[in-house]
Amino acid sequence: MLPHAYYVYILTNAPRTVMYVGVTNDLERRLGDLAGGAAAQGPSLRSG
Repeated sequence: MLPHAYYVYILTNAPRTVMYVGVTNDLERRLGDLAGGAAAQGPSLRSG
């Protein structure tokens, strides 16, 4: 059985008002999803 690789990412938007934290097994695809405007699955943190 091959080992699985998982990545933890911590990202923010340009004005730094939203932080995205997550785990994925396909980092390149996930970054593309977020850059393309796909909604993050799960909570995001907004600063006020």
